[in-house]
Amino acid sequence: MYSRGIVDDRTRLLCMVGNCVAIGEAVQGRAHMKGAMRAGAKPREVLEVILLSAVNFGMPTMLHSLKIFVELMRQEGRLAEIGNPPDREETS
Repeated sequence: MYSRGIVDDRTRLLCMVGNCVAIGEAVQGRAHMKGAMRAGAKPREVLEVILLSAVNFGMPTMLHSLKIFVELMRQEGRLAEIGNPPDREETS
């Protein structure tokens, strides 16, 4: 599928991020988030794909992927590129 050349790698990987959000696949989703940015996607574009998923797949699914993405951006020292969301304490 990768060699078909119909869409560029950046677009293909952004689609894969959305697909992983849809099925709740955290491990591959994180890898595709990193891959999309390596292929030229801006962090805000990856964030937008994640946020758009809430419409079709619900808030819990989207929030799970958002948490993974924010942590990835934190680890890479790039939080400012997505608007530097505030830390939230988990309360149970």
